Amino acid sequence: MDGSIEFYRNFTEYENGFGNAGEELWLGLKYIQELANQSHSELRIDMTNHNNVTGYETFPDFRLTDGIKYRLNIGLRTASVNVGDGLSYNNNSPFTTFDRDLDNKDSHNCAVDRHAGWWHKACTMVNLNGLYVPPGSICKVAGAEPGLCDHLHRGLEGGPRVKLRRSSMMLRRTQIVI
Repeated sequence: MDGSIEFYRNFTEYENGFGNAGEELWLGLKYIQELANQSHSELRIDMTNHNNVTGYETFPDFRLTDGIKYRLNIGLRTASVNVGDGLSYNNNSPFTTFDRDLDNKDSHNCAVDRHAGWWHKACTMVNLNGLYVPPGSICKVAGAEPGLCDHLHRGLEGGPRVKLRRSSMMLRRTQIVI
């Protein structure tokens, strides 16, 4: 939202949650998993870039599985017309943090490269937990890849890696019609 909360956190903090409601917040992997497991759930990601272009993508059948690996499981996405490939790339990936490397990159830890905990596969083009940086700037943090550790989403009008001003992930229960 505004960069007031640091999202470069260890696994325990991502599991338990941090931040403040109404401001920057990570609910906590164990709570997200519990909510999603109570019923069929849909994940929606809303985003706004620095040019005030908005977009969204939704995923039915959202779940976090594999116990404390919190493996991302999402169905086929729908999206606004201005949003390119997104979180689908990370489907079936466990949650990786700097102190718990579960991504598919053998040579290094994507959470360090991207300066954020996330469902990194072989890294990612969606980094909603990345650093908030002002327009015209790129993130520069020791150990992180410059320009890829930003708060970004692939393909929201403006190029392959668009920095975001704001993003939110929302979960809702859905009904399955038989």
